[in-house]
Amino acid sequence: KYVLLLAVLYLEHGQAENAKNILEEYQTDNELLGSLLLAHANQPSSNGSNFDLIKEAVFANSISL
Repeated sequence: KYVLLLAVLYLEHGQAENAKNILEEYQTDNELLGSLLLAHANQPSSNGSNFDLIKEAVFANSISL
């Protein structure tokens, strides 16, 4: 779960390359959220509203674990 949170932090601060690296290097607890974050990090012009939804799901997933 910490991998997802760290990836969100990187993306929040515009460090998509760091987010991609950590998501590719470490296995996530939730493959779907990891894949969505990786896809978001790979998009040159990212959609903020989609990222907000993914971010909320990551936080909800982290709290429930």
